[in-house]
This record gives sequence, C-alpha cells and structure tokens, in this order.
Amino acid sequence: MFTKKGNVRRNVLILALFTSFLFYGCASGRYIEKPETPPPHLGISSQDNNLNVSIDHVIVTNGPGSWVKDAKWDEYIVTFQNISDKPVSVQSVHLIDPRGLYINPGLDPFQVEKESTSLAKAYADTGIHVVAGAAGVAAGVVGVYFPLIGLPAAMMLGGSSLADARAEKNILLEFQKRQFKPFTFSTNAQLTRSSIFPIIPNPKVLVVDYRVGNEMKTLEVSLEKLAGLHVTPQSKESQPDKEKE
Repeated sequence: MFTKKGNVRRNVLILALFTSFLFYGCASGRYIEKPETPPPHLGISSQDNNLNVSIDHVIVTNGPGSWVKDAKWDEYIVTFQNISDKPVSVQSVHLIDPRGLYINPGLDPFQVEKESTSLAKAYADTGIHVVAGAAGVAAGVVGVYFPLIGLPAAMMLGGSSLADARAEKNILLEFQKRQFKPFTFSTNAQLTRSSIFPIIPNPKVLVVDYRVGNEMKTLEVSLEKLAGLHVTPQSKESQPDKEKE
C-alpha cells in the first residue's frame, strides 16, 4: 500500500517519464528517411524570352513528399528551363506574402521553424489565421493541417537527447542538400531545385531573379492557384480576391 509520500513520488516519476517521451521520443522520430511520392504537378508556370519556371509541387507539413514529421515549412519544388541562346544564372527566389512583403527561403531548419511561428503571430494580428499543412482551397496541395500558434516544444526542432541530436543532424544535412543555391545553366538545359520557405498563407507570387550576361532580370510566377493555402475559413484571406469583390 502506498503512503501519501509514496504517491507523490510515483506521480512525479510518471510525469517525468511522460515528459521525457513527449520531448525526446516525439522529436527524435521526426526525420523520415523514405518520404512518400510528392503530389501530382500543380501546373503553375511562367516564362519570358530567357527562362521558363514551373512550380511542380508544394510539399506542406505532413503531406506527400514531406521528409520531416510536423515540419514548420513549405518546400517549393521548381523546374527551371533556359530557353535563351545564352547561359542563364539564377540568383535567388522569393515569395510575396499576402501583405505584399518579400519572404526569403530559410537558412536552416531551426531558423525557418521559428520564423514560421513568428510570422503566424504577425498574420494573426491582421486577421489571417494560419494553419500548418494543407488547408483552404489550394488546388493540388495535399496533407492534414493544424494550428501553427501554440505548438508544444516537442513539435519544434532543438531537442537535447542523443536521439534528437542524431535526427537533427540528418534533418540539417538533408535541408542543406535541398536548400536553394544560385546556379548557371546553358541553353536548353533544365534543372529542378527546391526552395524551403517559412509557412506563408495565400502566397501571391514566386519571384525569380536571374542574370543573362551583365543584365539582371526578374520573372514572376503567379500563385493564384494556391489561394486558400494555410488559411482557416474565418480568416480575412480565406477566400480568393475575386470572391471578396
């Protein structure tokens, strides 16, 4: 029979074991070695006289193609094709968010997860309630979704156990492999690259900065087909602009 003091010790032990599982067990299992096949092509593209840019997939939190469980970012899989008669150097890619601001790709998985949470709070202040994963009416984007603000620490990178350290090393290495890097390619060449961004609701445009010879140029790809992505029904941005008019 347990004494009152013994019951307290037992409860503390149970709580400690549960906390350990929550913070270590969940975090250490986030890396997915063999992700599912990404969803079908989105059919989003744009071109000018030099460059054709196609957005093949957007891999969202826990959606097909996701390689980190509960990842707080979006991975845009983009195919670039040089349709000019000269080498083209793709310098950078950006998103334009619903506020009209430029958003850069993440530098590392730890930074981009924190930025996603920070941005979600900023969007909430403007009436846009952000959820991770597929939500709203974004065509062709598949996945489950959940609120981004108020997530437990176990769902964020930065654990302290040995298992966490190993998993996070794998995540960091894979992130660096997929992270967008400037490149130059020749006439008729085609390359597919990833750009990993913080979670942006209702992204408006993908902006590509590139160089031909000594001239800098910009190509914009409309993301109208992604209207409703990461937005809850009660948000001001939950409906396409046409329905607001």
